[in-house]
This record gives sequence, C-alpha cells and structure tokens, in this order.
Amino acid sequence: MEMLKKSSEKICSFYVSEWHFVTMLFPYVRKSLQEEANIVTFLERDIKQNMETLISKMNLENGKQVLEIDWTSCKETEYLELNKKLQAITEKRKKENIILINGSKNYIEKINTILEKWIKIHNVKLRNLKIKIVNCFEVTEFNDNIQEILNSHEKILNTAGEKDISEMFEGYLRTS
Repeated sequence: MEMLKKSSEKICSFYVSEWHFVTMLFPYVRKSLQEEANIVTFLERDIKQNMETLISKMNLENGKQVLEIDWTSCKETEYLELNKKLQAITEKRKKENIILINGSKNYIEKINTILEKWIKIHNVKLRNLKIKIVNCFEVTEFNDNIQEILNSHEKILNTAGEKDISEMFEGYLRTS
C-alpha cells in the first residue's frame, strides 16, 4: 500500500457547466501534453464536440494534440473494460500519467474503486511512474458533499492549475 501512496495522487475539481468544465480543463491538459504527460479519460458524458468547438475558436498550435485524447463517454464501468484503456499507462511508460474522471457521484466512485484495484495489481509495472487521478465534480450535484470530497483529495484543480486545497479554501482543515 505504501507504493500506491507514493505513485498516485488524487486531485479534485469543481465546475458549474460542461462549458465551464471544458474551458477550465483545457489549459491544464494543454500544459500537461507539453510536458509529455499521458492522459486517459473516463467521462460519463461525451464532451468531444465542446472540446472541438473551443479549440477551433482559439486556433491554437497544439489543439490537434488535445483532440487526440478520447473525449467521448465511457459508459463501461467493469474492470476488464477499463483495464484496456489503462494499459496505455503501462505501455507508454510516460513519467507522468493523468487520469481524468467526470460524471455522477456513482460513476466517479465506481471508476475510482476500479482504479485502486488496477493500481494494486499493476504496482510493479507502475514503479517510477506518477499517476494523477483527477476527479471532476459538478458543483450542483455535489454541493452537500464538498467537505467529504476535499478530505479525500490532496489537491484541487482550477483554471490556474493544481493548487493545495488550503490555498483555494481559506481556513480549510482536513477532517479525515
């Protein structure tokens, strides 16, 4: 379990609409790709069209690279199906790997449970690789559970990038 703690980090993010989600996520994804990170997505709802629209309006150099990421929905929440997507992490052997998860509370919990199992099983293959699990929550759906969400993550992601939770929420004290 100790290796698991060192090789993975949980980050949370909050958004108010799909457009807010896409525009908040874009700078982080773009910067991560420039740093040669591997990005795997588990999205309950398809955001491909929103991402394509954003990139076409911004006319950016590496927009094509962002569009190569799978922005379509992944309805499968079974271990074997997710394992196929996660194999890119062990095959590409990139030093930094980002797993973006977005959906309902039930969907995010299922994917995280499978990820924990997958990381334990592939612990040896993941040695020297960093995995960032970014759970993206729609504020209106999770408003009552924000303290619980913050307590189960190390950092928070917003348009300015990854930040310590205490930087974003003055006076925040972890209660777990």
